[in-house]
Amino acid sequence: LTQRSSLMLTAFFILGLLSFLKMRLYSAKQLLFWVWGGITLLCYIASFNSKEMALIWIAFPIAYEFIVCISEPKRLISFFKWAIPVILIAGFIFIGIVLIKFNGFSDNYAFTYEGEELWGIWTHLQTMFRSLIHYWKLLLLPLPEWRNVNHAFPISKTFIDPWAIAALLAHLGLFVAAWFLAKKRQILAAFGIIWFYLALSPYILIPEKALLVEYKAYLAAVGWAMLLANLLLWIQEKYKACWQLNVAIIAIVMLGVFGSWQRNLTYQNKLSIWKEAISKDPNNAKSLHNVGFAYATEYNDLDQAKYYFDKSLKANPGFVLSRVSLAKIYAAEHNYQQAMIEYGKFFYITSRYPTPALNSMVLGALSDAAI
Repeated sequence: LTQRSSLMLTAFFILGLLSFLKMRLYSAKQLLFWVWGGITLLCYIASFNSKEMALIWIAFPIAYEFIVCISEPKRLISFFKWAIPVILIAGFIFIGIVLIKFNGFSDNYAFTYEGEELWGIWTHLQTMFRSLIHYWKLLLLPLPEWRNVNHAFPISKTFIDPWAIAALLAHLGLFVAAWFLAKKRQILAAFGIIWFYLALSPYILIPEKALLVEYKAYLAAVGWAMLLANLLLWIQEKYKACWQLNVAIIAIVMLGVFGSWQRNLTYQNKLSIWKEAISKDPNNAKSLHNVGFAYATEYNDLDQAKYYFDKSLKANPGFVLSRVSLAKIYAAEHNYQQAMIEYGKFFYITSRYPTPALNSMVLGALSDAAI
């Protein structure tokens, strides 16, 4: 339920694009052009009200027009005449956001919520090159051992990360494949590849704490669905294998249903969700904290809660949520001296790396410490 906004965004995104494709079938002199244009605008408004990321929607019709024009050189020239100014304006807006909101391109992005690491735009880009490969991997083959509600994805800590460069070359190869597919008039497959990267572009360009989160792939998964649909259509046309394809599609759907059913068994409560997460990643500070939090709030088992908060802090001493949670348990046990020690460590971290998220936590912690 926490990511219903992403699902709604995806639904209205698709509806908006479909209505745009309908609109482009008519000229501006026809009534249906304006009808479908109005529906496109309504879908855009609905998607934006679902999630602000809908701002990037305009890039998708532009990308579609580009894909369609690739096989027609004359149309491609006319496309660039109006598309290049739009792309340049979007680029200047992005640079402005980076300079104003993130204080430039230096290594000064502090994410103390999960530790005391700093990284900047180049480090983030290298990390995202690798992260995008994992998104492809999860879409192509979502094996249970690869899925996790909380992926602890490491950042690229060297100036030139060989794995990041290899990942970048793989992405460039996919762009070349999209160009080749567009030249062959395999529009759905070519657009599917571009869709994947456009859908994840906000997370690529703007640094965040969560470097690999499965819900971010909801919108990107539409691109993978386009690729798969194009492949099935090609097989059907080339080999006339209708009933075999139907069997394959039913098998894929049934596997998906079975996988969802299995995962929903795990998602029965907070404790089962986060215990599964630590079974896959035993040293993840956030997952360990959330197991402890479930014990404290749902089962009132403070001993187990303390055990997992301690493990969380051993995994990452800078994970401030565990500091505050541990301090609250010590206070509930009337061990005020130990509680104040934990609060002291928390205030030390927040004083070194003040961020809006941490500042709001400080106010709550000060109130608790005072009581």
